[in-house]
Amino acid sequence: MMGVVIGVLPKFSIVPWVIGLVAMLLPLNLVTLILTVVICSFVGPLLDPLLHQVGYQVLTEPSLQGFWKSMALSDTFIWLQLNNTVVAGSVVVWLATLLPGFFVCKGIVFAARRYGIVSLVNLLGPAAISR
Repeated sequence: MMGVVIGVLPKFSIVPWVIGLVAMLLPLNLVTLILTVVICSFVGPLLDPLLHQVGYQVLTEPSLQGFWKSMALSDTFIWLQLNNTVVAGSVVVWLATLLPGFFVCKGIVFAARRYGIVSLVNLLGPAAISR
């Protein structure tokens, strides 16, 4: 999921860079992360119109105007670029799909292990890892 959000978010915001740093600190498969980022970087611009609409709805919601005004006064808000509709929409969609995406990915890994799909590590053997 981290690779997807890094790939879809516009790179001029600090959000994907912070998420990438957090991903590097976690025990994740970095090859999979990098491949996902590259693939989703090509898909991201196709999703921009949808993410723009979501971000526009969030940024213009009357009940959130006080929150956005207080956020606009902070320096962090400028770095996060949450005033951009695409960035705000991407963050909202990512947060909304984070938990379901986790369980879908966990189910895929569980099924792959249960039905004996060979991983690259098993294919190469322990000797390839120790080199």
